[in-house]
Amino acid sequence: MFINIVNSRLNRHHTARKHLIFCYLLVFQAFFALSILNSKAVDVVNNLSFDLFSQEHGLSNSQVHSVLQDSKGGMWIGTSQGVCRFDGYRFTVFKNDPDDSTSLKGNLVRVIYEDNKGQLYIWTENGGLNKFDREKERFHNFSMKNGFQNDQFTYGAACKLPTGELIFGGISGFNIFDPAKIKSSDYFAPIVFTNLKISNKSVQISEEGKGVLSKSISETDNIKLKYEQNSVELEFALLDFANIMGVQYSYYLEGFDKGWKDPSDKRLAT
Repeated sequence: MFINIVNSRLNRHHTARKHLIFCYLLVFQAFFALSILNSKAVDVVNNLSFDLFSQEHGLSNSQVHSVLQDSKGGMWIGTSQGVCRFDGYRFTVFKNDPDDSTSLKGNLVRVIYEDNKGQLYIWTENGGLNKFDREKERFHNFSMKNGFQNDQFTYGAACKLPTGELIFGGISGFNIFDPAKIKSSDYFAPIVFTNLKISNKSVQISEEGKGVLSKSISETDNIKLKYEQNSVELEFALLDFANIMGVQYSYYLEGFDKGWKDPSDKRLAT
């Protein structure tokens, strides 16, 4: 019994030794193959040359977060200070301009992606989705007000499905949409006056025509006020209910204000 046990141990030891030698051979072959591949890879890399581009050459910022080569061969570089288009010779920089509603919303670019029709979509920090109009070189912005789950998205978290739909991942999950169904329009709905207040009281229509209003404020072209009627408020509304949450207003009272008021969602001019 004892001998049988020893013999079985010797057999196992002999078998294990064979396996160990076989493993050594496999490792040797693997290193040999890698050395050949590395030598070829080194030859390829040695034949490449690199050009360094920085802010001195027109790049908006040295912190690059996203790079895309579009279907036309153009290079798009997303930085912490806007997005740059490189045609092989020079950089064109697109950045946020607070006074231009068609500019890029936010300068910190997280993702750049292209759909099947060559339209570019650029996600910026707290700026939502920016669709680039190549012909007019301006942006259409979409955000939480248009149905997106969040305006903060993760670097590089984007992909395109076989159906053409785009997916962008963020801190609250991901958004999926069909670019073909996103419509951009240059239509601007009319603004109408809805109420007139003097001294914090709504002005009613005077039946005899002796008051301030002889008809609805929305149909009135001009009004005459007395000297003491110097506290005036005008309420207005936009005749567009498709995207009313995303609208901001700015007004300027001639002869009173020195410039345009900062844009806000308040529909009141005082």
